[in-house]
Amino acid sequence: MKCTSEYTILLNKFIDVIGDEFLDNLVDEYDSDYKVHKLKTKEHLLCLLCYHLTEKDSLEDFVSELKGNNKLNRVLPEISKPQISRKNEDRDYKIFYDIFHHLFNQLKAQTGYKRALKEIGSVKLLDSSAVSCSLSLFHWAKFRSSKGGIKLHTLYDLNTEAPENIIISNAIIHDKEVLNNLTFNSSYTYIFDRAYLDYQKFDELIAKDIYFVTKFNSNAKVKYIRKIPLDESDKQNDILLDADIVLGSEISGTKIEQ
Repeated sequence: MKCTSEYTILLNKFIDVIGDEFLDNLVDEYDSDYKVHKLKTKEHLLCLLCYHLTEKDSLEDFVSELKGNNKLNRVLPEISKPQISRKNEDRDYKIFYDIFHHLFNQLKAQTGYKRALKEIGSVKLLDSSAVSCSLSLFHWAKFRSSKGGIKLHTLYDLNTEAPENIIISNAIIHDKEVLNNLTFNSSYTYIFDRAYLDYQKFDELIAKDIYFVTKFNSNAKVKYIRKIPLDESDKQNDILLDADIVLGSEISGTKIEQ
């Protein structure tokens, strides 16, 4: 995915949300720009954000896009792979940790966040993070021919603001396999992405009256049973469609029965 002018605007918006004063104070507190001439903290942060926003697979891919990209270079400097690698290793990670909590505290202060939790009840979030490992040290974590890796699957309780469970798996194992290692409770609503898509498991959750929110795959088989008219409140909340559906296919054995 290319870093277009829309992304440069978005990167600047991130800084607006964080706040220049907060970021400057944090830089002073950690002394993170002392004798730094290339890739100061703010630029480093924007590089990391752009890397994730554009879903890059490697630093090499990222720095090659920075080279000669006039639109992107208005926000980010051209930099070599060794330079950004050194900064990733040398700069104290705690400064980014503090930025995250600063943003999270802003989110919690929003009345909409608290109101939403009151309306929908207790919520738990499930997501995974991939961690690269050295095959020479972690031979059991073979991921690719020359690369090792694990995944950290975290079940996060949004109401208590703390992780409830963390499961470690080999990176080569599909995310959905982890669902069988978790206990689901009907008093919670679970949110996870399409990596955990498992129609058979969804059937089990529905049978137990457990609510969950996830994404479809682009090739999902969907049959509409009933479309429900949207009221003004739905439209104001950017709801595009409300419908009863049958998801999956009987032929492929993926049909959700309820």
